[in-house]
Amino acid sequence: MLGKHRQNTVAWKTSDKKRRRRRIYPTFGACHLFSPLKCSLDSLNRMHRLLLTSATYRQASRPTGRAWTPRQTAAARESWQLAKRQNPDNELLARMPRHQLEGEAIRDAILAAADDLNQRRGGRGIRPPLPKELLVTLLKKQWPITADVQDHRRRSTYLFVRRNLRFPIFEVFDKPDTNASCPRRNRSTIAAQALMLLNFELSLSAARAFAAYIFLNAEPNTRARINLCYLRALGREPTDRERNLAATFLADDAAPLQQAVRTNDEIVAARLKASHVNRFEFAAMTDLCLSLFNLNEFIYID
Repeated sequence: MLGKHRQNTVAWKTSDKKRRRRRIYPTFGACHLFSPLKCSLDSLNRMHRLLLTSATYRQASRPTGRAWTPRQTAAARESWQLAKRQNPDNELLARMPRHQLEGEAIRDAILAAADDLNQRRGGRGIRPPLPKELLVTLLKKQWPITADVQDHRRRSTYLFVRRNLRFPIFEVFDKPDTNASCPRRNRSTIAAQALMLLNFELSLSAARAFAAYIFLNAEPNTRARINLCYLRALGREPTDRERNLAATFLADDAAPLQQAVRTNDEIVAARLKASHVNRFEFAAMTDLCLSLFNLNEFIYID
């Protein structure tokens, strides 16, 4: 049962009067980008719809696009250069500011690309396994692992939050300190982020799951597998140059793996154990999937 004070707080927060007096939310107002500003809209859905359907929000962060005609490209470049001269810091939002995904969104994107994201909604917060070096900083039973393994791959919004503990991938991607108020997140680009994406257990296991998805769903040839890999990770097919580089990488990566003494269990994902898969080709595809997780295009919104 909730105490009286908590009941009163819940009733106040869910009342019509409360909905008419929204708290502080971020807006895309000119010169107030990502800064706290009072919002008088009486519905979050209406506010989100207004923001996301606005011409300002739907702008590109690049001067040109791949599918544009030469005439469109020339006009866009001219407009782009004019905007850069008159508004170099983009305070008037002449273009969409390029920004990095939050750690939570990066984790979800990795799992989604690997077809490994559990999209079940609702329920209690979940506690996935933590690295040993982080687990030793907690008292016994402070982080009881959620029993259902499938829940470990739920969206990041369901991860249980402790004030004295931040999930490693969130920590390196600037998750705010939960012991202090934070009007907006900092944004940084540091070497530790790339190292985390390359070496974090989540990235490695997701890369194997991603490779398994490619082998199960693409035609059994290198070109089809590379195409599907790019579609899942980046939402587009590779360019001819990217496809050739990826094909060369897969061939070059598989060769030394054949010389290494590694068991089948170390290389092939569980969902492919019963299949007749060249384990060295699979291992090379795993490395390619891992490299795609580390592309700027994967973790930045253009």
